[in-house]
Amino acid sequence: MGSLRVLRARLADQSGVTVIETVISAAILIMVVSAVLTTIDVGGRTVAVNKSRTVAAALAEQDQERMRAMTAARLDGFTDIQDVPVGGAEYKVKSESEWIYDATDSTKSCENGRPGAPSYIRISTTVTSGALGTRVKPVVMRGIVAQRVEDGRGELGTLTVLVYDERGNPDGPVANLPVSISGPSAHTGPTNEFGCVTFARIPAGSYTVTLNTAGYIDEQRQQLTTKTATVVPDENTTVEMAYARPAAITVRFDSLVPPNPAFATGAVAATVVNARSGPIPVRAPAFPALASAITVPTLFPYPSGYTAYAGECAVNDPAGYDANYFTNGGSGRATVTPGATTSVTTRTPALNVRVTDSADAPISGATVVFTPQGCTAPAKYTRTTTTGGVLADPSLPFGDYDVCASAKVTSSGVSSPIGTVRRRTIASVENRTAAGTAPQAITFQTSGNTDGACP
Repeated sequence: MGSLRVLRARLADQSGVTVIETVISAAILIMVVSAVLTTIDVGGRTVAVNKSRTVAAALAEQDQERMRAMTAARLDGFTDIQDVPVGGAEYKVKSESEWIYDATDSTKSCENGRPGAPSYIRISTTVTSGALGTRVKPVVMRGIVAQRVEDGRGELGTLTVLVYDERGNPDGPVANLPVSISGPSAHTGPTNEFGCVTFARIPAGSYTVTLNTAGYIDEQRQQLTTKTATVVPDENTTVEMAYARPAAITVRFDSLVPPNPAFATGAVAATVVNARSGPIPVRAPAFPALASAITVPTLFPYPSGYTAYAGECAVNDPAGYDANYFTNGGSGRATVTPGATTSVTTRTPALNVRVTDSADAPISGATVVFTPQGCTAPAKYTRTTTTGGVLADPSLPFGDYDVCASAKVTSSGVSSPIGTVRRRTIASVENRTAAGTAPQAITFQTSGNTDGACP
């Protein structure tokens, strides 16, 4: 009976339940208080942001009134940024203006030259501040300012400059590029998203348009480029200019002496060609020494790319012997990328020779001189035969050559004394195919050779 009374006493004890209820109540109270404080904090921030936006809107409206008071000449190309402190916070006020050409409230796209003067000026004000918060959009206000009749009607005109890259107009506008004009008046302005900058309400007359931005070139491969234009009163004159980031091509060379596989070789010069640029030759750094690779820099990045070949003369261009050489898979075709260097390997055909004596034994150490026809740079190519009487590297640029071999007399029974130098020549050997020429035999006879080295 005693144990039963103890058990009943324990079951009747409610102290543990009271502690649990107290903890739960405290937790609920904390959550409620936190929610209330969060609501108060959010509300406070909302009030602060709304106050900041009100200040920003007031600053934007003041700036709009300031620009409306300006003349059209003052607003032409106007841009300004001011830092304005208000109530311990910094506000940045950016002011801009641009000419509008029609009733649709759209800026000139430059896709089509449009005669006549612009209709009115659109003014824009953008106000930003850290007080607005990172998730709150800036305050933006826009307005329009109409032209005044007294602003030089009949004496002023408009000059529009359109700048596009290698893709042309309208696919390749160059935005945010500074453009300068000089003439009866001088102005500078950046191109818009259409690659266009408009100098409106300027005195009529002859102007020079100038582009000069590092990292860009024109089609003549020049950073500084100019164009002239004549501004007519009450008319819009449009000037188009191509300007792009330059590309480069590193040209390497290989050759083929069947039945061996192609092997790397060198050249004294390389030329790249585009139909619009014409040939652009570059000599090897140690000209007339051979180079395994030659880089042609500062190329306008035409989407059609370039073709490349060894040599610097027109007679070295394989397209001169086969108009479809490059289009039919001939090596040396390069597609370029603005601001990058492209590598290309071009085939340099082998002009194969074999120098022998009257018994058809190969002559080692004979000097072989190739004189190009129709090209004076370099004047000659000189090679030496191996133990097989051939050339270790017979590769030469495309073209025709006079070939001369000279060697010392090493045996008796010939018309020249032992130790004298004599030569033999083959005229006008054609080296016009990528596969190279058939072996050209140069045989020294017991008589009929010319004394002396090759000229």
